[in-house]
Amino acid sequence: MNTQRENSRDKILEAAFRLLSKKGYANVSMRDIAAEAQVALGLLTYHFRTKENLFTALASKLVSTCFDDVVREMERGRDEEERMHLLSEYFKKILVERPDVMKIFLDFSIQAMWNRSFRFQVTYLFNKLAELIRDDILSKKPSEDSPVLGKYGAEAVSKVILGSLYGTAFQVLLAGKSRKELEEIFGLGNTLIEICSK
Repeated sequence: MNTQRENSRDKILEAAFRLLSKKGYANVSMRDIAAEAQVALGLLTYHFRTKENLFTALASKLVSTCFDDVVREMERGRDEEERMHLLSEYFKKILVERPDVMKIFLDFSIQAMWNRSFRFQVTYLFNKLAELIRDDILSKKPSEDSPVLGKYGAEAVSKVILGSLYGTAFQVLLAGKSRKELEEIFGLGNTLIEICSK
């Protein structure tokens, strides 16, 4: 019985994911999701009383998956520079192979300005990723003469690096950049991040 319940819940979350990546949070109703999942509206509201509950569950699942993927990627790096490269490559790969995931994160980020549940999920992800950058990429003991780290510290620099990656992803999705442009943008970004993280 629980397996059947879990299957219908997963089916609803998958349908919500598809619709959200195509239309955005504001343009999707519970009826739309029930129709996409091919379930009765009553079954959908049994699992998720409100649209906010449904999308909070989806956000939680995506945040967990995304963070686990990033950690796995960065564990392959032998040193700080290689881990930074792998993180940047992860963002680039998501933009090329799974733009739907990035669109949903951007939509959740915007919704987080007004929605407490989304704010918690998005803030949690950003904080965890910034900590990962701070602890696994930035120099543990920056020299005092370091132009950026020495002046601002690893905490601030990690947030700027994450903001740069996220902001770049947003610009790329918005403008529909070609693969060549994407390579150039991320190549420049990596160079600037290397300068800042020394």
